[in-house]
Amino acid sequence: MKLLSPMQSLPVRAQQISPPLSRPPSPGTRPQPPLSQPLLPPSRRPLPLRWPQPPRPPPRQPQSRLRKPFPLQPPQPLLKLQRPFPPQLQPLIPMRLPRPRP
Repeated sequence: MKLLSPMQSLPVRAQQISPPLSRPPSPGTRPQPPLSQPLLPPSRRPLPLRWPQPPRPPPRQPQSRLRKPFPLQPPQPLLKLQRPFPPQLQPLIPMRLPRPRP
């Protein structure tokens, strides 16, 4: 039952793409551009989730390169020192506390 559902969905998509392809030549060159646009979305509908991700990063790379290095470089060390405390500070803190007590 589950194997038949995907098999039927594939021919359905092929049928939807076949009618538009036969329509553009009969009317003229005007319907070709509008029909070409709808043909791309239906065929790329299952891929829009994966396609928008790669094309978006490249154009935003120049902006991200200028914004990321400056704000991320300083906060990274600060956040590491404040939250996790590097191993160098961990031993110093306990060592200093017991020494002044006794």
